[in-house]
Amino acid sequence: MTMAGSDDGEEILPFWPHEDFAAMCAVVEWKSYEPKSNSLEEFMEDLLPRLKENNVVPGIFPAPNEFSVRPCVDKLLEHLNQELTKYP
Repeated sequence: MTMAGSDDGEEILPFWPHEDFAAMCAVVEWKSYEPKSNSLEEFMEDLLPRLKENNVVPGIFPAPNEFSVRPCVDKLLEHLNQELTKYP
């Protein structure tokens, strides 16, 4: 996993909804990295709990030279679970 950092010292792990968006950000210091796909189940049940345990913030959909949305893990899980109940 490749971490990013914020100006205030937070460790951030970036996530994108599709590998094409991640590939667009693979420039400068990230140019040697390739996107890795994760299932939603793996994201919610494995990655997010590990981020919380390690005090790492999920960075959702960063763009080149732009900030990402950085929700706390609990809120992100809550919102994802709410969305999943809409689609049985």
